[in-house]
Amino acid sequence: MKRMVAFALGISMVLTAVPVMAADEEVTLTVMNVQSSDDETYNQLLAEFEEQYPNIKVEHISTVNAELKKQIKIDMLAGNMPDIVQFDNPDFASFAASGYLMDITDLVADWEEMPTYYEATLNAVTYNDRLYGLPWECNSLGLWYNKTLLDELGCDVPVTWDDVLEICEKAKEKGYYGMSMAAPASEVGTFQFIPWLYAAGGSIEKLDTPEAATALNYLADLVKNGYMNKEVLGYSHGDLTKAFQGGNTVLMENGSWCIANLDGNCSFEYGVTTLPVVQEGDVPTNCLGGYHYGITADCKNVDAAVAYLEFMCSASSNLTWSKGAGLLPTNEETASDDMYTEEPWSDFVEGLPGAVARVNPFWPDLSVNVYTAVQSALSGESSAEDALANAEALNASYWGF
Repeated sequence: MKRMVAFALGISMVLTAVPVMAADEEVTLTVMNVQSSDDETYNQLLAEFEEQYPNIKVEHISTVNAELKKQIKIDMLAGNMPDIVQFDNPDFASFAASGYLMDITDLVADWEEMPTYYEATLNAVTYNDRLYGLPWECNSLGLWYNKTLLDELGCDVPVTWDDVLEICEKAKEKGYYGMSMAAPASEVGTFQFIPWLYAAGGSIEKLDTPEAATALNYLADLVKNGYMNKEVLGYSHGDLTKAFQGGNTVLMENGSWCIANLDGNCSFEYGVTTLPVVQEGDVPTNCLGGYHYGITADCKNVDAAVAYLEFMCSASSNLTWSKGAGLLPTNEETASDDMYTEEPWSDFVEGLPGAVARVNPFWPDLSVNVYTAVQSALSGESSAEDALANAEALNASYWGF
């Protein structure tokens, strides 16, 4: 990366050697979480950790993601940073590049559970080939379908992009929308575009390419041809779910959180499958979401902090947390649980190997240019090619081009 980053904090840091605890030393770890202090599943895991490590006490600092960066800046200025912080996937690289997070590559290299993680979840905590955290949870996207409408149209569950178009054509004839997604002017718009971009052979790093144009033109044509409601340009994930529940849309790109949100709230039969591929036999693509844990650069109790990360991010804890919170597994061992080998969870697990993590220290600004391009093309304000060329020009410096 050719540019140094101080992300939203505007603060540079000097890394110094930090002491580690003696085996019998009592220590207190401060952990900044987005989990509330009364979260039952987290508190269960915390109690198990403190039972296993009676000399380590955890002081839980609860915040919300929107306030996390602001709170970190305050703590840094005050010289009172927590030992461990939780971060959302898109924010990770800015934390790592700024020097806020400790490089833990060597600290966890011999941990026996490292080989069990999915490549995608490890990518979410890897910056410049170094590890700055461990995966705590994840979520991703799937293609939800109204089975009642599919049966009415005489269509099978789609596998390819052409299958989706066939469904859309038949749905339009019957007065339905064939496809729906969320494409607002927010991170959600980028999150939902990424799987189509990578399915077409494109990359977030280079947007002015024929592959990226293929993906964006495909989505823009869905709106242009009346297969997808133009209102998707303003949809949140919640709006998208409500529109699908209305029963007038056959297909919906939405997340694993819909397993809980749709249960008992639809008047029709529905199901979910992996996101469609360009050609049958391709590996389904996806975009990874979720929170992860990292150790701050000036942590005073590194051994205790590593113990916390390895406990909380272990397969056992991941299973407890993911099942309790309705999230996807971060590793193959958790994924072997009966819950994840059966539908609908198995459809999301199948998409994890092809999931893309959002890793770039300039991600908030970079993402703005991506979802602006999506909005421009889907609204018909510009061609997909022009929209992507503009985004490429704006984003080039973020990738060091």
